[in-house]
Amino acid sequence: MFTVEQLRGDFLPWVLALETGLDYFDNAIFSFFASYIAGGINASPDELVWSSSAYAVVLGILQQQWWVGCLGHRRYVAGCMLLYAYGVMMSALTETSLQLMFTRGLQGYFIGPMMGACRILIQVSFTPQERAGAMRAFLI
Repeated sequence: MFTVEQLRGDFLPWVLALETGLDYFDNAIFSFFASYIAGGINASPDELVWSSSAYAVVLGILQQQWWVGCLGHRRYVAGCMLLYAYGVMMSALTETSLQLMFTRGLQGYFIGPMMGACRILIQVSFTPQERAGAMRAFLI
């Protein structure tokens, strides 16, 4: 039978890696399907650029330390993923380029700091002996 510590040691780095991978996957999908997205909301190329730019503004990184101080690392990462998922659902339901810009900005605010937050979470969650294996799994 697996213990909680074994599950944490085995799966946490992979879960954190998948979280950060969402950012790359999201950007690739948005770039690949940009013309279809623009057609779906009747957005000009200039308006679609605003949606990409809003996603790229990483204001969440500037406030990350404050949020972690209030919530802790694990709650911060979990909350960011929950609110990022909310932003994804809202983006899927947009009908105008302005709505898409705001929802993509919401997504970017919560997913932007994930690479750093997940690396810090590995550093504080594992002992020095376990850290190398966890970091290796995360970086794969």
